[in-house]
Amino acid sequence: MPVNNNKRCNDLSGKEWLQNSFSIWRDLRKTKEEKDLGHPASFPVSLVEKLLLTFSKQNQIVLDPFNGVGTTMVGAINTNRKGIGIELSEEFYKVSLNRIDRNDNIKVFNGDSFELIKMLEDNTVDICITSPPYWDILNMHRSADKKEAMNYSDKDIDLGNEIDYDVFISKLGSLFGEVGRVLKSGSYCLVNVMDIRKKSNFYPLHMDLATELKQHGYIFDDLIIWDRQSDYNNMRPLGYPYKFRINKVHEYILIFVKE
Repeated sequence: MPVNNNKRCNDLSGKEWLQNSFSIWRDLRKTKEEKDLGHPASFPVSLVEKLLLTFSKQNQIVLDPFNGVGTTMVGAINTNRKGIGIELSEEFYKVSLNRIDRNDNIKVFNGDSFELIKMLEDNTVDICITSPPYWDILNMHRSADKKEAMNYSDKDIDLGNEIDYDVFISKLGSLFGEVGRVLKSGSYCLVNVMDIRKKSNFYPLHMDLATELKQHGYIFDDLIIWDRQSDYNNMRPLGYPYKFRINKVHEYILIFVKE
């Protein structure tokens, strides 16, 4: 039976489709160049490319409201997509401009996502790929791999500076509500997150965000586990020998669909 290309959701072959359908994704690591960009929590271009090839088609528009150093925009260029990025940090905004090298299909803006996203018209974006702050985790010393605290910004509008977890989740929900406004009906919103532990308190960020976004017009369709164990080479036995703790070496890609 011939395939109707107009109804296809992506351009993958059957073999690629099968491979990408596995629920755990491995071998997606940052290059040396990406590690040298200085961003404390960026994801690799290879991850963005795989997501774009799986959940979108060529020439479609991808939005990243937490643009960082422009990884989603670079992935868009590499897969023949168009992109819109919004970044709060002026430093990382400039890095992203250098990476996209004045590509006419990419627009990157510096400022508050809550405000700048309002300039986008309803139902004009085909897909969102982003990684929001993992609450205020960057402001804390990490005991698992001994990474020091690194403040992303001192701005009050930076969600990474919100001290109340419930308020943080609510604010994220409000922003993704605006993302949903600009997404076309049936489009995907793919959100990279990681669960958080603060001493004896565990915060299942992926679960709480999924619950929140369902209140903003999204269907929680599925999730992908991104196995990052190969990236962690400086771990220690957490809690040993008195309290057993899990070393988290995976993150989630939450798959939402705009209703």
